[in-house]
Amino acid sequence: MLAIARALYRGARALILDEPTAALGLEQARLVLDSVRRAQQRGVAVLLVTHNPQHAHAAGDRFVVLRQGCLVGDYAAEAVGPVELERLLAGTARPGE
Repeated sequence: MLAIARALYRGARALILDEPTAALGLEQARLVLDSVRRAQQRGVAVLLVTHNPQHAHAAGDRFVVLRQGCLVGDYAAEAVGPVELERLLAGTARPGE
């Protein structure tokens, strides 16, 4: 959260976050995701890399799913729910299923 706050204070227009919640507990992850949403509301572009579909769905408005370096799909948040997103990430669903 400190890195996010520092970037925003310095006027960042974009944030690239690679697994920012991976080593955090539930409450700490919630605080980070709240910070991401506040940054988005301020007009900051956020690229959030995560393997956690719940975190992705909580913070994202668009999802690009990659598997082994290949594009699986590009979805608007309203087009794919958390369960389908989890299946796409796990490789148990095909795009459009």
